[in-house]
Amino acid sequence: EAGEMIESLNIPKNATIHFAKNAEVTATIVDEKTVVFDGEELPIVDATKKAFKKAGTTGMALGLANWNYEGESLKALKDKK
Repeated sequence: EAGEMIESLNIPKNATIHFAKNAEVTATIVDEKTVVFDGEELPIVDATKKAFKKAGTTGMALGLANWNYEGESLKALKDKK
């Protein structure tokens, strides 16, 4: 039983995703638009802003492009669908 998948991304719900600029910064994906970051359920864009702060870097908070799952960006995974 693989559990529920996030169809649009083809990855399991509650998968750990890694911040592209610092792989040690992680979140748990709830769905395409929502993640759990530092124990808070947040829209992915808000979590991305916090992840930039936590990683001590800056950039465009374009949600999916800033997070990787198994080495591939969520945006790339979505574009494959």
